[in-house]
Amino acid sequence: MIFIRNESFREYMKYYPIAFYLLAINLMVHLLNLLLGDKLLVLGRLYFNISYLGEAELWRYVTSIFLHADMQHLLFNCFSLFLFAPSLERLLGHVKFLTLYVLAGIMGNIASKIWYDNILNEAVVTVGASGAIYGVLGAYIYIFVYHRATLDLLSRRTLQIFLIIGIASPLIPLVFGGGRVNLAAHLGGFITGFLLFMLYKKMKLRSKSK
Repeated sequence: MIFIRNESFREYMKYYPIAFYLLAINLMVHLLNLLLGDKLLVLGRLYFNISYLGEAELWRYVTSIFLHADMQHLLFNCFSLFLFAPSLERLLGHVKFLTLYVLAGIMGNIASKIWYDNILNEAVVTVGASGAIYGVLGAYIYIFVYHRATLDLLSRRTLQIFLIIGIASPLIPLVFGGGRVNLAAHLGGFITGFLLFMLYKKMKLRSKSK
C-alpha cells in the first residue's frame, strides 16, 4: 500500500524532502501568522474584485498557497500532503514534484480569478493549499485511469476515498455552515496536476524511445 507512512521522522525528511519542507512551511507560516495577529494572512491572501488592492500584486498567487484561514483548513491540507505527497515525490523526483505542486496551486488561483473576476464578478478573499493538493490528486487520478495495474487494491481504494472526500468537501459548509469552498481553485489545481503528470509520462516515454 503506497500511502502507508511508517517512516521515522528522520527517514521522512531524508526520503521526501520537498513534502517535508512544504509541511514545515505551512505549519510555521500559520504559527507565525497567529503570533502576528493575522498580519501575514492580510499580506499574502488573494483578493478578487476588491478595489483597494491592485491586481498587479502577482506574488499573491504564490503566497496564498502557503496560508490558511483556520486550523481545520490547515490540518486537512497538511494531512493530505503528508499522506499523498511522498509517493508522488518518489515517483516524479524532487524537482518535478515541486513544480507540479506549485504550478497546480498557481493555476488554481488563476482559475479562481477567471471564475470570480470574469464570470461571477464577485468580491472574494481566498487562501489555502487546496489547489496544490488537488494537483497531487489529479496526478494520482491519471495513474488510476491509465496505469491502474501499477496500484495495489488498497491503494486504489484509498484513492477512491480521497476522491469522494474531495468531491464531498465543498458540501460540508453548505450543510453545517462556515466558510465557502473555492471550487475554482480545486478544479484548476486538479486539471493542472492531471495534465502535468501526463506530460511528464510522455516526456519519459520519448526519452526511453531515443
